[in-house]
Amino acid sequence: MEELSELEKLYVNNIYAMEYIKILWKHLEKNYPRQIYVQLNDQRYEVRKVEIYEDDRIAYADGNAENGAFLSPEPYTSLDEFNSSNGIDEVFATVISAEEFEQAWRRVETV
Repeated sequence: MEELSELEKLYVNNIYAMEYIKILWKHLEKNYPRQIYVQLNDQRYEVRKVEIYEDDRIAYADGNAENGAFLSPEPYTSLDEFNSSNGIDEVFATVISAEEFEQAWRRVETV
């Protein structure tokens, strides 16, 4: 696995309690992402987000830029609540490591 850059280490070692989530979304729509990686702050607001589509398109957002995605103005509920309120589509969210999130975030550099 690649070594984290200094900027990535700052995100990973931030003084706030960050949480990292991966959302798998099973659906038939080409215009919606299949995988979503989210970094949440200590109040469960999105800090950074990467969306990956079936055709490998990448959308992302952070506090400085939006490219096909945006940060939600609402905080995330607990994962149990999130996973139980899926509606019709199959959506499953799980906690991931900061390193796994950073691997997804590195894909933004190729956009």
